[in-house]
Amino acid sequence: MGHLTRQLAVALALGPSTESVLFSMSTALPVIRHFGIRGEYCPGPHEAWLPHAEWNGYLRDRLRAFVAESSAKTVVFDGVVPYDGLLQARRNLPDVAFVWFRRGLWQKNASSAALRTGAFFDLIIEPGDLARAADRGPTARRSDAILVPPVSLYDQVEILDRSSAAEKLGIPAGRPSALVMLGMNDDMSRLTTRVVSSLVDLGWQVAVIAGPLRNHGSWDPADRQHITELRSIFPISTYLSAFDMAISAAGYNSFHELIFAAVPTLFVPRPRGRDDQVGRARWAAESGISLAVQAAEPSTVIRQLEKLCDQDVREGLRAACSRLPNTGGAAAAAEALLTLNTEGLAHRVGLRQGLGLLELVGRASLRKILGRAAHRGPDRALHVEIVDDMPSRPSVSDTSEGSSPLLFTDRLEADWMSATFPIEHILPDASDHYREERQRIVRRYYDVR
Repeated sequence: MGHLTRQLAVALALGPSTESVLFSMSTALPVIRHFGIRGEYCPGPHEAWLPHAEWNGYLRDRLRAFVAESSAKTVVFDGVVPYDGLLQARRNLPDVAFVWFRRGLWQKNASSAALRTGAFFDLIIEPGDLARAADRGPTARRSDAILVPPVSLYDQVEILDRSSAAEKLGIPAGRPSALVMLGMNDDMSRLTTRVVSSLVDLGWQVAVIAGPLRNHGSWDPADRQHITELRSIFPISTYLSAFDMAISAAGYNSFHELIFAAVPTLFVPRPRGRDDQVGRARWAAESGISLAVQAAEPSTVIRQLEKLCDQDVREGLRAACSRLPNTGGAAAAAEALLTLNTEGLAHRVGLRQGLGLLELVGRASLRKILGRAAHRGPDRALHVEIVDDMPSRPSVSDTSEGSSPLLFTDRLEADWMSATFPIEHILPDASDHYREERQRIVRRYYDVR
């Protein structure tokens, strides 16, 4: 949810005078409707509905149509490696400003190939990181981005007091409470189970994201009263005052939300992708604003967890976090975007060179340059039957044998995000012309019966 959460913060900071519309591959997109912001879901390459050679063309066509329908003046891409379909769309939209929201603190040995695509963008914004002093990755040596303070949804949402937050979450307000959010892959799920058991043994009330418990939790009935499973809780920033401490991965968003909320935290980094969670966690521990381990080794985590249970340790961490300034990074990023709109395309740097690159290389070559492996997908266009509506929990029972349903809808239900067939989501209140264009795109990339 990192990219979606960050851009939601910027959209909220832009305020009602600017229409912000989100175009996202995140299956968490349904959460934005609670904020009064429109958005459209686009299946990412990992969904494997399309042959791998076709997906980037599909993204290009979807994005071009979306920009035309929304009359967007600026497209902001929040991600580490721009998709070649995005770059193709950029070539076809020369009068639209393109901005790369490029997070720093990459791992030291991460490939820098994607940085070459900076020439495609009119502006690069780097959301700051409290741990920026620890940055040893390839972006640390670059000067092509506008640096803004850390961007966090914590600055943009209502923050409940302790009793209200505990009541909303169903947590007993009078007991010491810990939040556990270590992630949902198998290794972290097993560690979550170990951490939760240890906390219960130490007398804590524990709140934990439901996924890890569902995968690996096996609890004594007597322990269940001490465990609260958090389902569909967003944004967590609103409720952080309910907790006396947290055990969390060290991803950009959760790290900054917990620090800004002054929640005493043990960070357990997840070394994945380009994000240097290990460096971020190490910096926080050395700066005295958190505890941290360098690897998710259970015995080490439990030792640090026991240290965090000491009230004096927690008070020291809380005081150190409270001394940090309120950053306002989302507002600074919003101001940079508004300035770019005002000035038109005055910030364009090296675009002609970037577009020339796209002319010279094919999709496979560009993918190699960007360091992207070909994603999986079917060998040929998927046989589909278009359906306009389904129950909240969709099934495939209403289609002919040998074909898959393709749901074409302007509704976006959370239960649909786990469907085993493609969803073509269309922007709510879309024009008839846009609906017709989206139907043409469907027929271009699917075998429609």
